[in-house]
Amino acid sequence: MQYTIQEIQETVSTRLWIEHPFLAQMMVRLGLEFVESDEPHIGWTDGLKVYINVKEINANPLFENFTMDNMVFLVAHEIMHTITLTSNRRCGRDANLWNVASDYE
Repeated sequence: MQYTIQEIQETVSTRLWIEHPFLAQMMVRLGLEFVESDEPHIGWTDGLKVYINVKEINANPLFENFTMDNMVFLVAHEIMHTITLTSNRRCGRDANLWNVASDYE
């Protein structure tokens, strides 16, 4: 399914405020940016802001059944990376391996 940035922003924001108000508050404080990037990632954080790549979600056949439930989870997941200071705790470790390990925790 193809999503527009506005459609995702409105749905994710509303659902987070209703279902997870703490994460919604963090979303507002941190900043959530929906981008259309050529990066192969669907979501990431730089430790300060959360980014969701709508272009990759819409273009990649692996995400053809990506629902708004998945989108809310993705945003919440990236917010939690920021809250738990994942990037600050990496301390020179391999970035990809650290990301996988911090997803598991």
